[in-house]
Amino acid sequence: MLSLISVQPSLVANKKEFSDLESQLSERRYRLDPDIGVKTKFVVELIKLCDGPKDRVIIFSQLLEPLKLIKEQLISLFGWTLDR
Repeated sequence: MLSLISVQPSLVANKKEFSDLESQLSERRYRLDPDIGVKTKFVVELIKLCDGPKDRVIIFSQLLEPLKLIKEQLISLFGWTLDR
C-alpha cells in the first residue's frame, strides 16, 4: 500500500483504512494533480525536460493502477491522446 501512496495518495481512496478521506482523495481535481504524489510529480518533471523530437520516456511498474493514473494525468495535463 505504501507503494501506491507514494505514487499518488488517491490510489488508496477505496481502502477501508482511508475511508474517512475517501471523498477528498476521490475528487477528480485531486486525482489528476501530479504534484500531490512524489512519483507522479517526478514523472511529469522528467517529461517536461524531454523536449527534443526523439526524446522518449518509458515508465515501468509492477502495478497497473499507478500506470493508469499516470496515463490519466498526462492526458489531462498535456492534452495528449492515445494511439498517436
